Amino acid sequence: MILCNGGRKYNHQVLFRHKANETMIRFTKMHGAGNDFALIDNSDGTLVLEPQQITRLCHRQFGVGADGIILAERDGCGRRMRYFNRDGSEGEMCGNGARCFARFIRERVVKTNDSFLSFGTLSGTVKARFESGRDDEVSVSLCDPFDMSLGEQIDVAGTLMEVNNMRYTGSIDEHDRDLLRSTPSTPVFPMP
Repeated sequence: MILCNGGRKYNHQVLFRHKANETMIRFTKMHGAGNDFALIDNSDGTLVLEPQQITRLCHRQFGVGADGIILAERDGCGRRMRYFNRDGSEGEMCGNGARCFARFIRERVVKTNDSFLSFGTLSGTVKARFESGRDDEVSVSLCDPFDMSLGEQIDVAGTLMEVNNMRYTGSIDEHDRDLLRSTPSTPVFPMP
């Protein structure tokens, strides 16, 4: 069972009951470009969430409703972002999540007014910049593409590259686009 109560803007608590154990988890709900996340300060490293717990927390009707869970943890002298997809799997990084994470760290964890922050992820260091006079606008610099395989044969010809997360770019015809759209795990975005 998950019980949630709201507090100040973006601040919430959730009482997570699993069998005989109860855990109160404080989280902040944020969104970036429509993707929403539950961010949790795990600086002390005591919170360990199992994949099924993450799935339950992210559930839109029976949980807090989120595209993912982001944990803020210590990484040596700095901070590290751990991103979990709504299915409970740990992802290397999420761009919109990183923007939320930067604001969360700045306002709730480190409590600084610095215009620049950097933090670690499974895919490397991410640098965040807060727009002057617009603290709600955050941009992140992703790493340069690597492990790029030009023209690699997948199902359609294109480019497979790593930019914090594996990406595929290429041109496809209408028939292939319809086929890819019918596969839930394969998002298709039209070229401008």
